[in-house]
Amino acid sequence: MSKPEKNINSPEKSQLKSLIAKGKEQGFLTYAEVNDHLPNEIIEPEQIEDIVNMINDMGITVYESPPDTDNQITDATNVLDEDAAAEAAAALANMENEFGRTTDPVRMYMREMGTVDLLTREGEIKIAKRIEEGSHQVLASLSSYPRTVLTLLEAYDLILKEEVKLSDVIIGFNDTEEYPDEGITVINPTEISASDDVPEDEEIEEVPLTPEDVKEHINKIKKLHITFIKSIKRNGKSHAKTKTAENNLAQWFLELRLTPKFIDVLTDNLSNDVEHIRRTEREIMKLCVKEAKMPR
Repeated sequence: MSKPEKNINSPEKSQLKSLIAKGKEQGFLTYAEVNDHLPNEIIEPEQIEDIVNMINDMGITVYESPPDTDNQITDATNVLDEDAAAEAAAALANMENEFGRTTDPVRMYMREMGTVDLLTREGEIKIAKRIEEGSHQVLASLSSYPRTVLTLLEAYDLILKEEVKLSDVIIGFNDTEEYPDEGITVINPTEISASDDVPEDEEIEEVPLTPEDVKEHINKIKKLHITFIKSIKRNGKSHAKTKTAENNLAQWFLELRLTPKFIDVLTDNLSNDVEHIRRTEREIMKLCVKEAKMPR
């Protein structure tokens, strides 16, 4: 009694045997028929070409499209008996298993990539919107951090001294018809309803950037920043006047379209300050618990 062959999937072997039998009966096969009978794992052109070559070696010609029956020549070499068909199917099945077990990183990567659908235009638009909303949320959060505006003003001073290019910091303005007046509250992007979304086929136009407009805008931000700081000292951070000043400053700040590189600088500043605070808190806790013997 013969032992069952290893690494051969019975359904796939039967499917390949059926393919070979069909080729024997017709005297030919088409690429479409071969593809229909191949497992999903066989996706690389080199793999398919190797299998087609093996089928051709069996005497079964593989065509792009079915040949004319009048011109089709049936040769004795095209006739395979059942044992030969089974042997050929086993050889192809073994070949499939070799492909399936490949450890070549490039082949493995290409095989995995082949199982992932490519992005459609709708998918690209959705991802672009999510990125835009995420960037807006980051800037909205950064705008309430006093050091953010200070960093922007310091960068603009370097621009005036020609030590930094304007295009390294600001690349434009967000599209608005007019600058906001005092008392306008910043809208959280997460609170915008789906009906307020920009149509998918409509592209957002950027307002052209000129040095004069940037200077006017920065001067306004500088004045609002001074008002905000004075209100904190005079009324406290939670006072209504301070909140209004903060909203006005944030609105004007968010109208600037900053470069990704400069946004990274702003986020790094905040991250570094947060890390410094955490280190200080740990030192204070260490002194309180170990030195002063206070409970945690």
